[in-house]
Amino acid sequence: MEIRPRTARSVPLTDPPFASARMNTLATISVISGLLGIVCLAPLLGSVVALVTGYAARRQIEVHRERGRERAGRGIMLGWAGLVVVVVVVAAIIMIIVNQP
Repeated sequence: MEIRPRTARSVPLTDPPFASARMNTLATISVISGLLGIVCLAPLLGSVVALVTGYAARRQIEVHRERGRERAGRGIMLGWAGLVVVVVVVAAIIMIIVNQP
């Protein structure tokens, strides 16, 4: 029995899933608007846009077999984080107004 050393060529070459697929544009828009929603003056708008485009991107990625699922997930996460920041700030403002003598 002959023992052959394992070389790089003996390993089958396979493409990773979705290697030839293009990156989903809505996923990119979701991340950008999520970041802008957290750091800019329009947090509510940016967060809502991040959520809508992130969930839409996930649907498109499944249907069209595109790349960007992680990016869409990050956009969704940033959208929800931005909404939490908005709710906390609004609650703090209400508490300050209510507690004034």
